[in-house]
Amino acid sequence: MSLATNVVRIAGRYYFRCRIPEDIKPYLKRQTYKIALRTAEPSSARRKAAIVSRHMLMFFDEIRMSDKSEKEQLEAKLEEMLDEKHKGLGNILAQKIIMD
Repeated sequence: MSLATNVVRIAGRYYFRCRIPEDIKPYLKRQTYKIALRTAEPSSARRKAAIVSRHMLMFFDEIRMSDKSEKEQLEAKLEEMLDEKHKGLGNILAQKIIMD
């Protein structure tokens, strides 16, 4: 079974990598985002990538629906969502919500 499109393997560990959509790039300071999936197992990486992908798509939709004043704070909001030290996706992945 192949890996998901947004899953990359670097030094034996798996990461989720996603390009920022063109219409959202003006509001964020990056072209892409990458988050460690905290696994070396391909099947676990696929499952975890699906969760991260869903959250990223919801975030992109939220950006599209927000007004200009809210868009100024988007970079910080995305960082918080992806930050492994906060209640973001890093903690979701760390809590083993998905059975490995």
